[in-house]
Amino acid sequence: MGFFDSEEAALCISKLYELEPIWWRMYFLTTLIAGTRRGEGLALEWKDVDWDKGGLNISRSLPKTKNGEAYIKATKDKKVVSFQCLNGIWKIYRNIICGGGKRK
Repeated sequence: MGFFDSEEAALCISKLYELEPIWWRMYFLTTLIAGTRRGEGLALEWKDVDWDKGGLNISRSLPKTKNGEAYIKATKDKKVVSFQCLNGIWKIYRNIICGGGKRK
């Protein structure tokens, strides 16, 4: 699977604004901007959000299920990756969804 070119990314983002409820839009925008692999995005949990720095810590992947249960493993390159480029998205999310507070 390759990366989106600028036209594909613009189309994807415009379609995201048709999504309700808003948290799906925020989730997909976050994973798109952070450039996560599909399994990395699926394995994200609230504890991975760094509200103060405006980023994510990515250390797990959910590539598949086994017997109907999530199979969590280390990321493909076995590194913890931190993204700190998401301040704008997280501020919007925190204000709209969480009422301005931090979700724990």
